[in-house]
Amino acid sequence: MISIYNIKIMIFSYLNLQVKVNDAVQGVLDKRWHDNSYQDQYARFYYITDGSGAIELAGTKIELLPNQLYLIPPHTTFNYGTEIGIEKLWVHFAATVFWELSLFDLFPCSSYCYSDVNGDIGVKIKNVVNHYQSGELRHYLQSQSCMIELISLFVGAQNAPMTVKYDKIQRLMPVIKYMNRHCRECLPIEDLARRAGYQKNYFIALFRQLFSITPHHYLQRRRIEYARGMLSDGNEKLESIAISLGYGSAFHFSKVFKQHTGISPSEFRQRQKYNLP
Repeated sequence: MISIYNIKIMIFSYLNLQVKVNDAVQGVLDKRWHDNSYQDQYARFYYITDGSGAIELAGTKIELLPNQLYLIPPHTTFNYGTEIGIEKLWVHFAATVFWELSLFDLFPCSSYCYSDVNGDIGVKIKNVVNHYQSGELRHYLQSQSCMIELISLFVGAQNAPMTVKYDKIQRLMPVIKYMNRHCRECLPIEDLARRAGYQKNYFIALFRQLFSITPHHYLQRRRIEYARGMLSDGNEKLESIAISLGYGSAFHFSKVFKQHTGISPSEFRQRQKYNLP
């Protein structure tokens, strides 16, 4: 009999799951580790080894305790902090399927916390941290294997049947790729629907059904991801960034950026001077 875990792995292979680790560190954090309404384009794993803390997301406060693995999906606004200090391993990563889409847009998390009963989870995430930036192929492959196993813990078994959904996504992939390449341009939804071969209202409804967001929101998210990169890479003026991303002014850009991230572009740029765990 095939286990639920093996079914998930087969589905991930079927969808061409790619995992890219952006940061992997073990460290001790004091009371200065706290913030409200934080959001990032990367997903995060936290594995607690000592101390305690808390995160709040989706309206729920979750205690951070030793021997527990926590997942914070990308584009999720959350609060975090510690009162007594906390030691943890953290991994920031992106998980994509079909070469373009976030895994978590297709597979909402079934939970945000997983108990490490046998210590196996701690071993796997330590391997990811130890192998990060190794540069050796065998370490990269080991890390990929560990990350896929860890991600699978948070994907609900009820999401396993994918045949019908896969076919619909495949039909939308050409227009999604077009949206990704041209997201900084003006892209009327009517034109995108026409490219996909659908009426506008059906295209919007299908897009929302498959990805839990509208095409307009998806385009805004992609633009904000571009903006994060531009804000992180240099000192380009906000007005220039706004115009290059298709916004009419720095004021409009700043307003949309804060709606999506919870902070202003200037505050985001300031935070990039520090690698927030």
